[in-house]
Amino acid sequence: MDFTKKRPRAAEIRAEVENLEQLYFTNIAMYRLPPMSEISIQEFEEMVIDRLRLLRILELSSLKEFKPYSQEWRNFILVELNVAGLKGYARLIQGGTGQKENVLQARRRDYISHFLLRLAYCRSRDLHKWFLARETELFRLKFMHLSPSGVAEFLRVHDLQYLELTAEEKDYFKAGIAACTFGGTVASVESGKYFKVPFTSVSDLVNSGRSYLHRGIAIVSASDIISIVSTDFKKVIEDGLIALSKIISEVDNDERVYNIIRNLHKSYIGRDYATGTAGSVSLHQIDDLSKKSFPLCMRVNAREPSVRRTQ
Repeated sequence: MDFTKKRPRAAEIRAEVENLEQLYFTNIAMYRLPPMSEISIQEFEEMVIDRLRLLRILELSSLKEFKPYSQEWRNFILVELNVAGLKGYARLIQGGTGQKENVLQARRRDYISHFLLRLAYCRSRDLHKWFLARETELFRLKFMHLSPSGVAEFLRVHDLQYLELTAEEKDYFKAGIAACTFGGTVASVESGKYFKVPFTSVSDLVNSGRSYLHRGIAIVSASDIISIVSTDFKKVIEDGLIALSKIISEVDNDERVYNIIRNLHKSYIGRDYATGTAGSVSLHQIDDLSKKSFPLCMRVNAREPSVRRTQ
């Protein structure tokens, strides 16, 4: 019996690459449909842990004194990702640089791991909220690296069609739009592209005065379209989490999966990314660590919190 591992033929490699291109055709996904790929339980666990490490790095960045979505914020995240060995995610954030096969594999792991973590984070409102915030930060981080042509391609590929301001409407509102655009002028408004959306879809722009409001409609510059797209992205993820929460008990019947994802948010992954301090213990780790690290008398109390001493 031959146990030697045969090297894949060039045709087999080419077929695999072409298949990945069809399944994962962009660096930035909207995650509308769950993946149909088969993965081993080992790869399942690796993907889950790596994405959790990624999201905790994003959480750490939000605790720093960076201006939201600034260049310093982006640079910090990229450095942390490379230090943590998460170069595939760093590659996608920077626009998918490198060898084609490596980029495709990074897209695959990104897409599948997102849905795997949904299994853990659909279980409560607090987990849901944390996951949605981190995933939206990751989405915006990727989107910010797109060129104008890349943005247009993203909107086309994902069939995102927004109502553009007509020439007549632009002429009517141009003074107001210019006043709401930092450093903007009437001439720049005339040459620019603007979209009309419900003001509730771009609350961040409304709060910062970066959009012109008229009867419940926000007029948004194409340069700020990331806010519009992010709102659609959050809606997709939120709907997916709610739908999954209704059937998660069926997933829990598989003990192999359940053993990996249960209490995942509290798991220790080699570094406390919630505080950025190596070797420290955060509050959400205490319950698990107490079972094996506390003295025996304290472990009893930890296991039986309902027992009270009587006077």
